[in-house]
Amino acid sequence: MLLAFTLFTGCEEVTSTKIEIAEQPANVVFGMGEELSVQGARLRVYHGDASSEVIDVTDDMLVNLSSIDMNTLGEKQVTVRYEGLTTTITIYVANRVGTEEELKEALAAGGYIALSADIETGSRFDITCSVTLLGGGHKLISTENLSSNQGILLAKDVENVSLTVKNCVIQGQKIVGISYENTTGFQLNVSDCEISTLRYGIHSRGSKDTEVSITDCTINSWGCYYARASQDETVTITGSALLGTNIYSGDSNGFANISIQYGGGNPAMPSKNITVNVNDSTMFAITRTENSQKILSVVSSETAVNENAKVYFT
Repeated sequence: MLLAFTLFTGCEEVTSTKIEIAEQPANVVFGMGEELSVQGARLRVYHGDASSEVIDVTDDMLVNLSSIDMNTLGEKQVTVRYEGLTTTITIYVANRVGTEEELKEALAAGGYIALSADIETGSRFDITCSVTLLGGGHKLISTENLSSNQGILLAKDVENVSLTVKNCVIQGQKIVGISYENTTGFQLNVSDCEISTLRYGIHSRGSKDTEVSITDCTINSWGCYYARASQDETVTITGSALLGTNIYSGDSNGFANISIQYGGGNPAMPSKNITVNVNDSTMFAITRTENSQKILSVVSSETAVNENAKVYFT
């Protein structure tokens, strides 16, 4: 139960009614065993007279520090209490990696991983177990022309695996940004990321029972989201920019923002029950909107190819 705090100023009373984090701490990602600090965090306090103020978060406001385990990987919630009101700060304990080999080893082990530097690779990074990758604004860069249908981050032939990518820049030439192939029950969550690849930004191929969330991202690729021979997939795109050109495409106008292949191709199987929900805060930019009758390329309005491929704008 939340309590409201009442302050008397002369004959007037001012009640604190709500608090929220106004500014995140300078650091929200920690290595195992590191000391937790929320230095730099600021709190907005709302009052009953419609006024508000921003104050620093101090150590005496943190009520659950002793119960936060900094020796295990994961997402942690720091509780902040001020004048009887509470809110939380999310921090992460993660394996820090700064080289290609370190990242490959960490991905094989799974869990929470934080980039401490830009990483260039001539190969790709396999996703074989559930992973949360915290980019911290750093880049994953493919330096080679790899297969055009598989991603720098590739989940293949796995079941019930999740991949979460936050605040990361993914760049590559003849390659896909993130791809999942022949997966079942795969979950992909991408937020605050920039993906710029010559081929597709996100590519689904031959996968089943997939949930995808793309939030506050810029995908600048020849094809931004492309489903091929996949079934029962739900994609939600919020607050993002899907662009049909990129730094590698030269004069090309791009292929499509959202593409659902429901016949032909390799493998020659239809995509079935693919639903893409796009909210009105997402921006589209492309000049060429159609490639062939087998491709759905959508830039505006509600479109239903048939009962197996639908795109909704909400």
